[in-house]
Amino acid sequence: MYFFSNVQARDAPPCRVKEEGSGQVRRCALPFLYRGVLRRGCTSEGPLGGRRWCSTKTKVDEEEEGGGLPRHVPGGGHYGICPAECEGEVEA
Repeated sequence: MYFFSNVQARDAPPCRVKEEGSGQVRRCALPFLYRGVLRRGCTSEGPLGGRRWCSTKTKVDEEEEGGGLPRHVPGGGHYGICPAECEGEVEA
């Protein structure tokens, strides 16, 4: 199992967010797998009432479904609300 944070996709400009768990400013960890979809930008899918967010920590576990892809690490507040200047979601 591998953990990544502050990983940025080559074709996406860096997006910085205030991480909910730590309060620190971090880069979005793009791309990230969430609910079976590889996200290359901020997403409004999930429990945040339609607010756009991104993962700030991902992991790769070869044995899980979608193995080899960076998956959002749930719990611990490893996400941040995306400011308007961050790119929206692009399907991978």
